[in-house]
Amino acid sequence: MLLYGLAWHLEKSDAVLEALIRPLAPWLEIELVPWDGEHAPRPPSNGEAVGFFQFPPPWFDPDWRRTPLTWIPMWDHSAAQNRNPDWWRGLPACWKIVAFSDEVAQLAAGRQHVLKRVFYRDPATRGPVDWTGPRTLYYWNRVGLVGPEFLRRLCESCRIDRLLFRPDLDPKIPEGRRYDLPGRLGHTEVERVPFYENKAQYDQQLEQVNILLAPRPLEGIGLVMLDGMAKGAAVLAAPYATATNYIRHGENGVLFARSRQDQKTADRSKGAWWTIGDDFLLSDDQDWEGLKGLDFKALGEKARRDAKEGYEHWAASLQELAAFLLAPAAVPESCLWTGPLDGDPLVSVCVPHLNSMPFTRERIQSIREQSWKNWECVVVDSGSTDGSLELWREAADEDPRIRLFDRPREGIYPAFNESIRLSSGDYVYIATADDTLHARGIEAMARALIAHPDCGLCHTPLIAIDEQGHFLKSLEYWNAGFHVLGKWAYLPHIRKAPYDALVFGLYGSMYLSVTQLMYTREALKQTGDFSSEYGNAGDFAFHLRLGAGCNTVYLPENYGTWRWHDEQASSHTANWQYSWQLWEMVRDAWPRIMAPHGELANKLPACAPGLRYRLQAFTHAVYERPPYLQRGRAILRALARDPGLISQLRRGTWHRDLGFNFPSQTLAFPFLEDCSAEDLIQPL
Repeated sequence: MLLYGLAWHLEKSDAVLEALIRPLAPWLEIELVPWDGEHAPRPPSNGEAVGFFQFPPPWFDPDWRRTPLTWIPMWDHSAAQNRNPDWWRGLPACWKIVAFSDEVAQLAAGRQHVLKRVFYRDPATRGPVDWTGPRTLYYWNRVGLVGPEFLRRLCESCRIDRLLFRPDLDPKIPEGRRYDLPGRLGHTEVERVPFYENKAQYDQQLEQVNILLAPRPLEGIGLVMLDGMAKGAAVLAAPYATATNYIRHGENGVLFARSRQDQKTADRSKGAWWTIGDDFLLSDDQDWEGLKGLDFKALGEKARRDAKEGYEHWAASLQELAAFLLAPAAVPESCLWTGPLDGDPLVSVCVPHLNSMPFTRERIQSIREQSWKNWECVVVDSGSTDGSLELWREAADEDPRIRLFDRPREGIYPAFNESIRLSSGDYVYIATADDTLHARGIEAMARALIAHPDCGLCHTPLIAIDEQGHFLKSLEYWNAGFHVLGKWAYLPHIRKAPYDALVFGLYGSMYLSVTQLMYTREALKQTGDFSSEYGNAGDFAFHLRLGAGCNTVYLPENYGTWRWHDEQASSHTANWQYSWQLWEMVRDAWPRIMAPHGELANKLPACAPGLRYRLQAFTHAVYERPPYLQRGRAILRALARDPGLISQLRRGTWHRDLGFNFPSQTLAFPFLEDCSAEDLIQPL
């Protein structure tokens, strides 16, 4: 079995080795494969069993979504990053999950293939703790769970004689949570301990410990905590998964109370407790008097008995776990057309082209490798001089499906329109010259439109890449309108008109690029041409009209790419003129969009249509004049152009780097949610 995991965990952590590879060795051979967590590796072609541990598999990758695999989120903050139940519901049905905590099992509830397991250390491999000597506490400050004052009061309440303290933080934890301690805290002697590369040194260190402060809120398979339980130490932990699976307060360990600030942070949708700044994750306000009255020896002895019983259950379940990892899951039913076709419909790939030499070979290859074979490629060139046209000519000589046309240099949108007019397919895909397309992209989008003939557009997420084709993580969540679609970004669905137009008008464009879209010929006829009237915002105006009268089928799989570089038109849109153009387009089109939908229009806050673009225009007008006097004049000019904005500015807050930030109610998020409830969005 191939098991993919982040290189850092393979190199620095032995949890996978201890919890999976060694225990399962009699039934299953596992090969660990490092990956970076961003670029999707190529799935195995020989049907070999495959799994991912820790971070989830690449859930938008078309190849992996069809590959039966097992995800093993052994660390619970993998689950905390994705607490939205719809995210779990959107995972492919052919993906199995091994849950090592109640939290993961609850999030995955309702899925067909979930196996719950609880891992324990074998107490027989750990000598019982020595309570006759000094009370020795161990704490590794991995994520900044507690600060020095917490440790001082803990040592005082528990009458700790010796504290073994490791100050090293995990990667990406705010540096402000790191600290050192003096040689003594009250009567407690402090010994600073290093990271031991040698496992024997770590075991020898742990033998000295009889009280253990778990190092993280979300322990997952926390070997330090489980080692402490197995040897009979009193384990002190935070009340999070998976410590709550093991520790019962006052019976076999201690669970500290969460502070109000900690609760507020942990209850956020992403649960990103490691990103909240330099604050420690548990406050110093605890029941220190109650802690003094606990019998730590009795807690440790009960923890050791629980570990013995738990390990027996774990060992007895290993063969079943191995069988689960090897067994293939059922391939899910597709929302695409899978029935026989009377000849595959023709798909027109339209390429507006001008001097794209750095990207031409990759663009041509991505078209010619498509699994859907009945396509034509219409290239409209506007006088290329960099040698890229010669590459297209060579391709056309080799493949008669590629046709070249010379046209005057009139701009990108006239080239869009001309290539569409010269094409004849039932479905149209616009392939911008600097981007690429997954080999199954045309087939998936065409089959989705065939399966749902009431839709005129197929929409997918995309991958943002740089000039070299490297994935741009900073743009990841722009992909599918995550900021608006919410749970629907993970689920295949149909959006009925005018939902997409509402999103364009109320919050922002849902599409980054035409490379994530396929149109029916009929939808293009009804919508009309791309307009050059609005400069490089012509596609916004086009899709605003399209979304007003066209249903959209959405597939949660990355097929197209959007290449971000300095030469593209969309990289020069951060200015007030561009934002003001968007506002004018919304203002002019809004009466036509909402005329057939009076009931929806009545629910909409009067200020909402186009407000986002007015705010963007105002912010750009301010930022484009750095000196204070010029900035003041720019503010007055912007308000003179849009005096109605004054009444809205008081409802927002100004951020030095972000401009005005407004409450979600102002931007009509509740209205969009109401639209979903009124069947404008339907799951597939």
